[in-house]
Amino acid sequence: MTSVVDSILRDPVRVAAVARARRLAPALPMPLDALAGLAARLLGAPMGLVTFVGADEEHVAGAYRLPAPYPAGRFVVSADGPVSEPDLGGDPLAAHCGVRSYLGVPLRDGEDRAVGALAVLDSTPRDWTARQQATLAEIAHLLNPVPVEPAPGIERVAGLDSATLLDSVHEAFVAVGPDGTVVAWNRAAEELLGWPVAEICGRSLAGTVLPHWGADAVGAALDRLFAGPAGLPVERLASVCHRDGHQVPVRLSLSLLRGSRGALGCAFVTDRSGEVSATSDAEQERGFVEALLDSLQVGVLAWDAGGQVVRCNPAARELFGLPSALPAAGFLQEAQQRLYHPDGTPVAPGDFGRRALGGAHVRDVDLVVGYPGTPVRYLSVNAQPLRGAGGRPVGAVAAVSDVTQQRRTERFRACELDVARTLAAAADLTEAAPALLTAVAEALGWPMTELRLVDGVSDSLRLIGRHARPDVDASALTDGPLHRGEGVSGTVWATGRAVWVSDLQHSAILDDPATRARADAYQDAGVRAMLGVPITDGPRVVGVLAGFADTSEHDQPLINGLLAGVAGQLGLFLARQRADDLGGELARTRDDFVALVGHDMRTPLTTIAAYTQLLLDDPTPRPSMDLELLQGIERNSARLKALVDGLLDLAALEAGHLSLSTQDVDLTAAVAAARDGAEGLAGQAGVAVRADLAADVRVPGDPARLRQLAARLLTHAIGAGHYGSEVRVELGVTDGAAQLAVTGTGALAGGADVFQRFSSANTTGVGDTATGVGLAIARIIAERHRGTIAIAEHHHSPVTTTVTVRLPMRSNGSAA
Repeated sequence: MTSVVDSILRDPVRVAAVARARRLAPALPMPLDALAGLAARLLGAPMGLVTFVGADEEHVAGAYRLPAPYPAGRFVVSADGPVSEPDLGGDPLAAHCGVRSYLGVPLRDGEDRAVGALAVLDSTPRDWTARQQATLAEIAHLLNPVPVEPAPGIERVAGLDSATLLDSVHEAFVAVGPDGTVVAWNRAAEELLGWPVAEICGRSLAGTVLPHWGADAVGAALDRLFAGPAGLPVERLASVCHRDGHQVPVRLSLSLLRGSRGALGCAFVTDRSGEVSATSDAEQERGFVEALLDSLQVGVLAWDAGGQVVRCNPAARELFGLPSALPAAGFLQEAQQRLYHPDGTPVAPGDFGRRALGGAHVRDVDLVVGYPGTPVRYLSVNAQPLRGAGGRPVGAVAAVSDVTQQRRTERFRACELDVARTLAAAADLTEAAPALLTAVAEALGWPMTELRLVDGVSDSLRLIGRHARPDVDASALTDGPLHRGEGVSGTVWATGRAVWVSDLQHSAILDDPATRARADAYQDAGVRAMLGVPITDGPRVVGVLAGFADTSEHDQPLINGLLAGVAGQLGLFLARQRADDLGGELARTRDDFVALVGHDMRTPLTTIAAYTQLLLDDPTPRPSMDLELLQGIERNSARLKALVDGLLDLAALEAGHLSLSTQDVDLTAAVAAARDGAEGLAGQAGVAVRADLAADVRVPGDPARLRQLAARLLTHAIGAGHYGSEVRVELGVTDGAAQLAVTGTGALAGGADVFQRFSSANTTGVGDTATGVGLAIARIIAERHRGTIAIAEHHHSPVTTTVTVRLPMRSNGSAA
């Protein structure tokens, strides 16, 4: 990089020319800000600068979009010619100013002395061409030579009355001698500091306007002023004392003038009270804004009108994974390398900024930040323009929020729904494993998932399925069984708790050689971390669901929640499958029992009944006790035979082995026949049967079975009643359906369970109805006729129970 030549910068002749050029620059026909802007636009640079270079300071005379002045002019003046710097990457001052490269040419006075520089600057590295250098030199010729001498005719003002002239200016003027005594004081100074001219003249600065400095400090400052060259103004910021004692912040333009009566120190004094107050307010406001932005957890970016990032708070840097020392001007260039659309296509980070600068309001734009070694982050961006006077865009601001957890939660919910659909359509977990493992891996964004189930025979965890992303080489991974406590999955099995291993390379769980070898194989496949959760069926662990990550993860509770939720679904699926298997076994056992009762008991019962009847028919006189015993045997064997017949009938109806002979049935006649058949039983029990049967109620069905249905209901109601009670039978048409209602006295515990075979809810009745088989047959007959059967209690005195059967009056399908 070009160096600074101190001897050139401190040349007194050149420095004096610089001072004169600075004084005369405001009167130039072209404003120097415009010249800087012209140069920047013609060379396609974002910044321009015009400076006059003194011995120790570089004075900015014109600037275009420059965040902070960079002293490029010192290098141009030292080189006394054009300077091109393509990359200032190692210069901390350049990084602070937001400058990475510049091109500068000198500004010269009439004696060809370099008094300043015209430069264009860029925030990125740039190779400046010879053509661009020539263009910049031609622009500098618009100003060269820089005027450093007053215009002709200046001698015409030499005879003006200086006191009147000084009183006519609005700026306070003070002149002092070498000893610090005030010798001149204009009207503006009196108004600013409160001292009348007659009172202040002849008194020292230290005792009036600078008492807080002290005599020694004032004397030292005057010594330096009077020892310096004449005519060169020096600007200083200071605080001076008003006559009433309060301090007034001012700007001093100090110069030494020599005349026929000796040298005078002259100062033009400008009140800075308003400026200081405004600066203080601005600093306070800026401090508040800075503190607010720094405390926000939402990232904030701000652009100027040229599309350059001028502010990015710490939250924005953290969201994009950028260092805190990175200048705001370089933010977008670094962030662009790691920013994508949700579909994976790269995105220019400034896109939403440019849209906002164009006047658009950007809402809820999703972006993805991803770079090696870290989890993917999802960001939501909102941006809008900043407008100045007249609605002109002066910049834009964007708020960036981390919505990773929200998006991940949405994906996790969708994943759980996918798993539920997969399990609902699958016959077993082996069939469901590929789809559900893929859904879990994609929801997590992880490269691999595994499912293992406990094999009770070998007492090991058997691999049911594994999903691996196409870029993952899983060929070296073991598919063999794991034993209790072996590795992560074996530990989950042994403890019944989820196990998280954030680093497979360093884990106390993976300590034995075999487990360590498996962990190394996973690492070779690109896996860095692992989470295993138990699949349980009640208190038992029946399997392990494991996920494998290729990055470090921080939101473990959310990930644990997803895998635990999926594992819960798998546990319910296995429990339901086990319950279905058990239900099938129970059904087979029940059918075997019915077959046993039906076929193995019917023959001995028939023999017992026949022998009992032979004994009862024998004319040989018998003791009354023997006769009663034989009658008891006959009665109970008949009851057992009715039960066996009922069981066989029920089994045949449930299995569909007995087809119905469907025809047009006079239900009124069938119910009447059942009522007549129950009269004898009712008479023995002392129960009256009252019937209210609508005429000619006809339904499609099997007449024998419909009569059997009515008989079962009547037999049950008569058996449940007591002596002197009543059973009512009602048949009619309600809402287009035939309705048969049988009401008897007494309560019936168990509700609808009485319609199940072998029900213990109702042990009343006669014959097989006392075991619930009769009502179970009634239910089957009603359902085979596409009808319904229901039971209801009426809690008045006495308590009654009504069984209601509803049958369709038109055929609505086969009653097979």
